[in-house]
Amino acid sequence: LLAGAAAVAAPAADCLAIALEPEVMVAGTRYRLGDVARFGGGGCAELGALELGKAPRPGYWAHITRHQVAARIERRWPGARGQIRWTGSQVVRVTATGESYPGADVSRVAERALRDALQDRYGRVEIAATRAVEDLILPAGRVTLEAAAPDAAAPAKRMSVWVDIAVDGEHYRSVPVWFAVSAWTRVIRVNRDLEHHHVLQPADLAAATIDVAGLPGPPVTDPALVPGQRLVRPL
Repeated sequence: LLAGAAAVAAPAADCLAIALEPEVMVAGTRYRLGDVARFGGGGCAELGALELGKAPRPGYWAHITRHQVAARIERRWPGARGQIRWTGSQVVRVTATGESYPGADVSRVAERALRDALQDRYGRVEIAATRAVEDLILPAGRVTLEAAAPDAAAPAKRMSVWVDIAVDGEHYRSVPVWFAVSAWTRVIRVNRDLEHHHVLQPADLAAATIDVAGLPGPPVTDPALVPGQRLVRPL
């Protein structure tokens, strides 16, 4: 019980003399009380570290009021709200700094994921971005990229790969990257025009390597599956 009481003890009286700034610019994905306020005394690191919210995207802004700050302090230190002595602004306007991040890096991660997914299935793959990814403006912090490649079982002529962008381990946004795709594999095809109801024979078939991207269905790759089947339409 004593340990619990110490953990929630209100900050020192000098720390609860809080002056809000009218406008601040923050770095990173989140901002804290120490970013938007000055305190009446020193030794207020714990109060200054109180998280207030998610920083707006670079180029945008957010507002936080005395009432909202007091509510967050009260949740952390019950009973402290009545001891706050306010000065400064009633409302803080929060903007965020941004750093340029190369869109080419995003495109490379997406292309690698798509190529890895297709290369396991197809002997020859050609991938080309249909449009360059523009450079991004991201909050300051450690940027990590993770791409989710689409299903490679039926490749399309145009395929998108979504890249999730995280800053300091927190998801920030996702970007689609589009590619033109060709994927060659060895398939079984008929070697002449065949009528409706024709029963397929080995002599009707030939192996060929073709670009299967964009086919309406999976191609036949095992010749043993075909002979004896009757056509439901001309081929």
